[in-house]
Amino acid sequence: IFMFIPAVYSFAQSKEKEVTPSPYEKNEFPLWVHDLRRGEIILIGSFPLSMFFSYEFYDFYRYFYNNLNPSYRPWPFRTYDAVPYNSMENVGIVLSALSVSFFVAVTDYLIGRIFKKKNRPENDEKQKKLYN
Repeated sequence: IFMFIPAVYSFAQSKEKEVTPSPYEKNEFPLWVHDLRRGEIILIGSFPLSMFFSYEFYDFYRYFYNNLNPSYRPWPFRTYDAVPYNSMENVGIVLSALSVSFFVAVTDYLIGRIFKKKNRPENDEKQKKLYN
């Protein structure tokens, strides 16, 4: 019963005060914040694929480094008695995956900057003069 009373009370209060959030203004945040947010999203989004490919490349490297020893076979061909990764290998794989994800985010940022410079209105006038 005591758990039910606060729930009813909070529901009654929420009916009294309905606040609708206003949408963001166009210039509410600086441009670098938008770029940083996009970079963060791309870094986090590309991390799972980077992690997968880092493990795969390391698996093949380790397999060939150990002279094609069956205990070091890469993931799809691995057996139940495969040699596990040690802690330094895991740290190296995670750091390489983070590095690849960071590289992807920086590359996206640079490509975006190039396209923004290319699509400026003053560039349209320059191109019209060049091609007309």
